[in-house]
Amino acid sequence: MKTSTLSRALVLGAASVPALTAVSCDKMPERKPNVIFILMDDAGYGDFGCYGQTRIETPNIDSLAARGIRFTDMYSAAPLSSPARCGLLTGMHTGHAQIRANDEMTARGDVWNHEAMLRDSTLEGQAPLKAGTPTLGSVMRQGGYRTAMIGKWGVGGPATESTPNKMGFDEYFGCICQRQAHCYYPPFLWENDRRIYLDNELLPPGTPLDEGADPLDPHSYDKYTQQTYSPDIMYDRVLRFVNENRERPFFLMWTTPIPHSPMQAPDEMVQYYVEKFGDEAPIEGKGYFPSRWPHATYAAMITYFDRQVGGLVAELKRLGIWDDTIIVVTSDNGPASNSCSSTEWFQSAHPFRSGKGWGKSSLREGGIRMPFIVAWG
Repeated sequence: MKTSTLSRALVLGAASVPALTAVSCDKMPERKPNVIFILMDDAGYGDFGCYGQTRIETPNIDSLAARGIRFTDMYSAAPLSSPARCGLLTGMHTGHAQIRANDEMTARGDVWNHEAMLRDSTLEGQAPLKAGTPTLGSVMRQGGYRTAMIGKWGVGGPATESTPNKMGFDEYFGCICQRQAHCYYPPFLWENDRRIYLDNELLPPGTPLDEGADPLDPHSYDKYTQQTYSPDIMYDRVLRFVNENRERPFFLMWTTPIPHSPMQAPDEMVQYYVEKFGDEAPIEGKGYFPSRWPHATYAAMITYFDRQVGGLVAELKRLGIWDDTIIVVTSDNGPASNSCSSTEWFQSAHPFRSGKGWGKSSLREGGIRMPFIVAWG
């Protein structure tokens, strides 16, 4: 099905919920439907089975596509995270949007120093939206919805007027700063306007293997796996929000950092794909973290998240609100090409090219044409 840009379609749908009835039955239910908007980070058009992926298993997302609508011509507002999220949240194309790049606001100080950022929260975050900017969150709240975002924000920092709670979301949990999302075992996340410290030690992105470590020995990578995997605690908050608001209409944006670099996933799932793909060469992951099995780990991240989507669907059915809930699955921009990238091997932008200059950061199809699935009960 063809449609207009992702951002415009969503703002129109948020302003008037009946705009989404095409994915449902002939008439609206008595209560407003819940809306769960799942935004992945750097997932490509071809990263899912329902879009032609043959190496990565995504049965739950494929099931949503089979029972709903799988869009083929949906476009992001921009090929980078912050401007894409700005366009999505506000409905503005990049000619009118307030944020047009990944602006880390380096005039504040050493913003790329994760130790400094841990000490000083004013170094967190990217360029903000202007105070009072209408967003999907504020429009849905005005429409009578309880609103929440769980995951990555990326359009403002804790010291600005552009935090999720000030931009229409009643509840927030996740990483406000996208630089913090460059590690899946962070020392803290944000719950509304305060930090929640986790049982992880700070390990700054870019930390290499120990000197003299054997890159072929899996144990050389042990320090990159800590106690709390951030996608797990975000998923727990998703389920909690759904349970707490099951009696009233809610709008939830689940903005997972998966599968953005670095390559980090639970070992059980990684080993599943090591057996499936066979051995492979490790990577240094410059700027992020090394990985013993980068292809297997990329696939593991996506399949692991797919299982969480399946768990959410099961919970909606258990609560008796599955038929009252619209689920959207998409990505902010196309697949990355960096020191961790496996996207050319997976043909993550298929049928378009992946790789440097063709996916993320590019205005070619691989950078801006998005997977987009809408299912209703």
